[in-house]
Amino acid sequence: MTTSPDRGADAGQPSHRAWWSWRRWAVGVASVGLLAVAVLAERPLLGESIHSFGHLHWLPVFWAVVAATGSMIFLALMERRILILAGHRLPVGRAIAVAYASNAVSQSLPWSGPAPPPPSATGGWCRTARRRPWPAGR
Repeated sequence: MTTSPDRGADAGQPSHRAWWSWRRWAVGVASVGLLAVAVLAERPLLGESIHSFGHLHWLPVFWAVVAATGSMIFLALMERRILILAGHRLPVGRAIAVAYASNAVSQSLPWSGPAPPPPSATGGWCRTARRRPWPAGR
């Protein structure tokens, strides 16, 4: 069994993986603590919100979830068909995951497409867009 000559030089330093693991735990503990403080601070509002679920009509909510899920699955199947026609094979499960991910990204961006939306929709983003050409290269 051979060892590299560099191995003994940094044997006293903690590994990058151990440092990252410690940092991840610290962020997790801080996040849980902040969540607990937020829940305790907003306890009355949270109680009212949970109480309002008692007045909810669950059958329309169920059908809305079924319709939204079906819509995303059919979008994924359509996108998969387009990729198959372009010569790429994609399993159905992966296509559904890509459809949900692309929907999440498109919903998190302030705008998409060649032109920005009206100023009321984005606020500061439009001021930024006026200062530099969008999309780049125009």
